[in-house]
Amino acid sequence: MRVLRNSAWIFTSGGVTAVLSFFYLAIITRTLGPALFGVFALILSTNRLTVALLRFETWQTIVHFGIKHLEGGDPRKFASLAWLCI
Repeated sequence: MRVLRNSAWIFTSGGVTAVLSFFYLAIITRTLGPALFGVFALILSTNRLTVALLRFETWQTIVHFGIKHLEGGDPRKFASLAWLCI
């Protein structure tokens, strides 16, 4: 029963967030006008792109490709891969 109740809270919060985001965008659009809303959208897009680039998970590259170098007995290639990822 607790699982259902907690799941309902999670799914309800997502819906409420979507509705509130719609109202927030409507208010921002009317307040800023088309030109400044375009600037606002550009700033948000740049922010999302920056976050996506900074969240790039290089550990996956090290695990995927580095294990081949370690199993092949070539720790220098592994070290250069790790240095590149860092």
